[in-house]
Amino acid sequence: MKILMLVDQKYPTEHVFLEEVYTKIFKEKGHEIIWVMLSEQVDRLTVKTWNKNKVYVIPTKPNLLSEYLNLTVTLHNLTHTFVNQKFDLVFVRNDPIMGLYASHLANKLNIPFVYKLSHLKSDETIYFAKKGLYGNQLTNYIAGTLSLKLRNHVLKKADLVFAMSDTMRNYLVKTKLRSSKTFSLPSGADTNLKPNKLAVKQIQKKYNLTGKTLVYLGTLIKSRNPYFMFDVVSKLTQKHPDLKLMVVGAGLNRQDIVDYKKYVRKLGIKDNVVFTGRVPRKQVQNYLTAADIGLTYLPPVFIFKMNSLLKLVDYMNASLPVVCNNFNDEQRKIVNKTKCGLCVNHDVDSFSDAIDQLLRSKRQRTAMGKRGKTFVNAERRLAHLADYVENKLLGLIA
Repeated sequence: MKILMLVDQKYPTEHVFLEEVYTKIFKEKGHEIIWVMLSEQVDRLTVKTWNKNKVYVIPTKPNLLSEYLNLTVTLHNLTHTFVNQKFDLVFVRNDPIMGLYASHLANKLNIPFVYKLSHLKSDETIYFAKKGLYGNQLTNYIAGTLSLKLRNHVLKKADLVFAMSDTMRNYLVKTKLRSSKTFSLPSGADTNLKPNKLAVKQIQKKYNLTGKTLVYLGTLIKSRNPYFMFDVVSKLTQKHPDLKLMVVGAGLNRQDIVDYKKYVRKLGIKDNVVFTGRVPRKQVQNYLTAADIGLTYLPPVFIFKMNSLLKLVDYMNASLPVVCNNFNDEQRKIVNKTKCGLCVNHDVDSFSDAIDQLLRSKRQRTAMGKRGKTFVNAERRLAHLADYVENKLLGLIA
């Protein structure tokens, strides 16, 4: 297959599925992918390479509305280039403007159009507007509302839709998307990654992780309310004064981390919380191995009910026991099925009690970690998911 792939990730992305499945496994299978991505590193349309794949890189703009306009114009100007490349199908990840363009291009070339929805970004932008987060409220509301309408239109035009979870798939089907063209495509893990013992020790030394350590992996976006996690740690330090929380990731902007550090100081736990910033994907396993328990929580807000379980799968892949909340159906089902951790109500007392229970039993933590790793090896290996995607795509062009 020759695929035109338009994705919402910034170039060059370290997204595990895009990198490992599409640029490596698919290439080994003999497929060719031409990419379209956005980037802050360029000021005009630029052709680059990524893992020996050709990428058309489009510059980002300061706000969503101007970015949508620039993206629309640039893609239109690329049409002649794409028409001459004889693609078998066009594949879009998340972005509704890319989706609208792909729908028209696929119709022009008489080829299938595939859409992957891994995050309700349009809904989240509207949520930002309602909560006064990340930019101008009116701009966010307009951009979110327009992109939501556009996304729903594009989903109906797609020949095949991949949803992040069964919950998201069911939601899309309820919005009158055909069930026969809508499939779940869950998060996977790079099971080839192994921790480096020396690197793990260096991390523990650098951040003074001498006692028990909790880890949170991911972007600390304010709509997820990271303050909840800091409140949990504050309560736990009453029983475990040497406890550390290692936050592996960055905020959506620089001010986020400034605000979180200020809150941590206010709670009197600045020595119990360390912020590593964003780390390279292939180093993440070392950071997770340096910890004892992985934390993942999804606030009881609609947009998070269907969210990706990438954090959960990454923890399980690192043989870490997990403490999570039970709001997300997929998360609750996996944790309860595998017994890889504890799934509790979304409140400070329930979370801190569950963590306290695991901190007191190394045997329980080890057993849970092993069960999580077994699940990932059996059901979330990238090679297995690559075969699944390949079969669906080949079925479209047969």
